[in-house]
Amino acid sequence: MIRRWAGLLLISPALLVIGIFFIVPLAMSVVSSLQAKDGGFTLAHFEKSFELYSTDMMFTVFIVLLSCALIAAVAIAIAGYLTLGE
Repeated sequence: MIRRWAGLLLISPALLVIGIFFIVPLAMSVVSSLQAKDGGFTLAHFEKSFELYSTDMMFTVFIVLLSCALIAAVAIAIAGYLTLGE
């Protein structure tokens, strides 16, 4: 039982830092992104973001898929050469 508490005490500073510097700001930004100016909750911010940046998001998805396809083709070619070559 004492070893368990000792282990928790050893990792508590790291967990505290992660909580203070990452978890709390993330939660605050999620909540504030869903709040309207009057304090109610809304998805208007996300609608506006999608309206403004949908073409950029689609371009990013296209580039990622193209990159993955090219990397897969090169990897298959190398694997075939290594497997079937002398």
